[in-house]
Amino acid sequence: MKRTIICISILLLTLGAYAQRISNSLYFLPEWSKRYTLNAAFAPEYGFFTLPGLGGLGLNVSAGLGLSNLIYPYGDEYVTFMHNSVDADRFLDGLDPVSSVTQGLSVDLLSFGFFTKKRGFFSFDMSLKEGLGVHLPKDLLGLMKKGMSTSTNVYDLHELSLWQSNYLQVAAGYSHDITDRIRIGITAKFLAGLSTERIHYDRFNVMLNDDHFTVDAQGEAAVYTDLLSVGTDEEGYLNFTDVGFALNSFMPAGMGFAFDLGVTYKPIDHLTLAAGINDLGMMRWKGSTMTKGVTTGNVDFKGFTNLEIDNVGSSTEEQLNQLKEDAMELIRFKRVDDSNDFDEFLPFTMNLSAEYSIFNRTDHDISVGLLYQMYNTPLSRMSHDLVAALTFRIFRWMSLSGTCELLHGDYNRFGMALNISPKGFNFFVASDLFVNHLNPQFIPIDKTRLNLRIGTAFSFGK
Repeated sequence: MKRTIICISILLLTLGAYAQRISNSLYFLPEWSKRYTLNAAFAPEYGFFTLPGLGGLGLNVSAGLGLSNLIYPYGDEYVTFMHNSVDADRFLDGLDPVSSVTQGLSVDLLSFGFFTKKRGFFSFDMSLKEGLGVHLPKDLLGLMKKGMSTSTNVYDLHELSLWQSNYLQVAAGYSHDITDRIRIGITAKFLAGLSTERIHYDRFNVMLNDDHFTVDAQGEAAVYTDLLSVGTDEEGYLNFTDVGFALNSFMPAGMGFAFDLGVTYKPIDHLTLAAGINDLGMMRWKGSTMTKGVTTGNVDFKGFTNLEIDNVGSSTEEQLNQLKEDAMELIRFKRVDDSNDFDEFLPFTMNLSAEYSIFNRTDHDISVGLLYQMYNTPLSRMSHDLVAALTFRIFRWMSLSGTCELLHGDYNRFGMALNISPKGFNFFVASDLFVNHLNPQFIPIDKTRLNLRIGTAFSFGK
């Protein structure tokens, strides 16, 4: 039993370790050097520059499944959801229609920003970004748990999918005051795609009944990159275990662009309203860099004929081999020639916020804030967050902000950020939703969301 729990833990950790989201805890820290990345109209309180690789590291993880969904107490021990003591309806009612596990990683390579004499602010950033996501339909786990629970059982698995992307981003931004109370900003981003991989099914139906079972599936797998090569076996099927480096070209596999737009408004001295949209754009992946495979499988099993019980003869062996081959057709992707470009819209984020400063001072202050965020995932699933924040400006050079997610009670919901900005230097660290229920192996017990960001910068000017 212990081995089973550890295996499931490793599975969850592997999926969760591999969607760029903002760090909500940093949103209300005006002295943070790179606050403009959250809203193009925001500007820090000074100019800055960073050293390569030290400007910031961001990690985002979201897991719609936890050990509590898969492991249940049974007397003095624990059993998996497959145990007959676990009620099937109770197990499935605790799952979302599609359980998503996503991850994003961002590494800042170079950044700097400076003010003009008229309070305009220029910024430049270069960073590497990576993201991965897995979608698991409820029916997949329902098939495992219920199987032949009634005379006719139908399962739809077509939302089973996986995606992964890597790209280089170069961004240049500018913001300035329209009036004493209104500030606007825009950031233009150029994207150089390094690689992307996608596996999805247009159709994946499973039907089980007393007489026979049928499985009908159609899907495709596509890899766009000049940096890697995917091998094929002797029958022409893609072999994802045979992947090697193939530096055929230094040109990117995809090109794209995006924009960040932002505006802030102070209707009164103590209140600041802000609206922004980030990563509004698209990417085009070149068909000339694509390796593509398709699968079309149909299994119709009505039982064995002429079954030889005492000795597995040639007839029985042939039927077993045929069943195995039919089943493998569902998950093997045969390579096909395709050179069509692939266009995709980028996952974007929209932010609306209000912040009220109690004392409206730059040396010591307390403020309360509310942030609404709408995030569109790479597979077009909308996510909505509402975050309350309490920020303490302890000294002119030190601020601490705490946040609480208000909409998602089934996730860990608290976060905290610290920004230290003595003269000439800036250090920041933030973790959204940092309070989590972990097992002894540090695997999340419940559904999990985590946004972690840390970095340094050197400041100059006023």
